[in-house]
Amino acid sequence: MEYKRLKTRSLTAKLYKAGNNIGAKEIKKELMWCHENLAFSTYSYCRKANKKKMSSKQIINKTSTGNCIGLSYGLKNRLKKKYGVNSYLVPATVPDSFKKPGYLELSHVALLIPGSKPWIFYIADPAFYFIKPIKVNLRKWSIPGTCKMSNIYSSNMENNIEQFYTRLNVLEEDLEFNKYQKIKKNTVVVNCSSYVGWELITNSKNNYRGTQPNLSWEYMVTEILNPDEAITSFFMNYWKKKPFITRTEVKHGKVYCRASIHRREDNKITIKAYNIPFYDGLERDLTKEEIKKWVKIFDLKFFTEKSWRDYLLRNGRCIY
Repeated sequence: MEYKRLKTRSLTAKLYKAGNNIGAKEIKKELMWCHENLAFSTYSYCRKANKKKMSSKQIINKTSTGNCIGLSYGLKNRLKKKYGVNSYLVPATVPDSFKKPGYLELSHVALLIPGSKPWIFYIADPAFYFIKPIKVNLRKWSIPGTCKMSNIYSSNMENNIEQFYTRLNVLEEDLEFNKYQKIKKNTVVVNCSSYVGWELITNSKNNYRGTQPNLSWEYMVTEILNPDEAITSFFMNYWKKKPFITRTEVKHGKVYCRASIHRREDNKITIKAYNIPFYDGLERDLTKEEIKKWVKIFDLKFFTEKSWRDYLLRNGRCIY
């Protein structure tokens, strides 16, 4: 696997200038729009051998699907079109349980939106199914803050909302994760954790996570300039072997997994509705009636009965 070096740019000037006429209420509304209208998919990055590779930005614009980068671009486009707001993609870590072989430490992306006043900003993560953004005020830290998301795979259909606690840290020196990923000194780090205490306990000045043994991940408050090169490249190196698509919907302020398709390395697929398996087998063995039913359930403009078989890799392996 060939990795690419992460390129970043400071957001200090953007956070100082601020001036976006937007708050948590509007961002929450557009997060819900994303959960209703966009879908997380690695299938969309698969291409035919004679076709040119598309970027996450192109994929989300064409298909309304994408990985964390694509969904962040989808939200970014929505905020710009509806509110005239500028926002920025930022790199992030993931909880240990999300990591896969070949992942580098920074394997995720979310969206940072400067607020209406200097040093206030929001972090919205559509791929983690946030139902409200994280609000950060660098002049008046709230420790711990909170963020809420829906666990779309939860068996609790009555209430799948999970709350996490946020804390801030500022890097006192460059933080080098590996030879491809480095975050510069003085960068703000937003830690999210299931840990409920107020303090962020650290053993050293650049221990960005602390000694919390619980579910934890971080957002780096710096703009990522080459997300597909630096992250999608190794992300798809793993997921091209077993691509998937997840379609969500919003009900009563919560996000649910309406339907999903996962392809295994033996080329069989598993189709689920609300996390309950309904089909397990080869794509070619689905009847026309079944295909028509699932196309209607997924309800994506580009996802038609005609395009279904090609999208699900009827002709072989995923090429990225």
